[in-house]
Amino acid sequence: MVASRFDGVQLWAVAVGALVYSGLRFLEAVGLWKDRNWAKWLGAISGGIYIPVEIYEAARKATATRLVLFALNVAVVAYLLWNLWQKRQISRLNP
Repeated sequence: MVASRFDGVQLWAVAVGALVYSGLRFLEAVGLWKDRNWAKWLGAISGGIYIPVEIYEAARKATATRLVLFALNVAVVAYLLWNLWQKRQISRLNP
């Protein structure tokens, strides 16, 4: 993808999309820093979206980098889901 192939409107659309994406990631980071459940859900869902693509890419051509990134992504998603599950169990025991 070469930027010179895009016209002004397309470049603005890409720029706005990048700004929205980075803003969402920043809000997620702040929410995770403050231990908010919504941020953990957002992180788990947005990280989980990439897992099928990573599986496909690793199956297409397995490299150490792809496998490490896949393992890290799965670990992060699993940790966020486990943390949410733990909080739910604690809240059930202490109403």
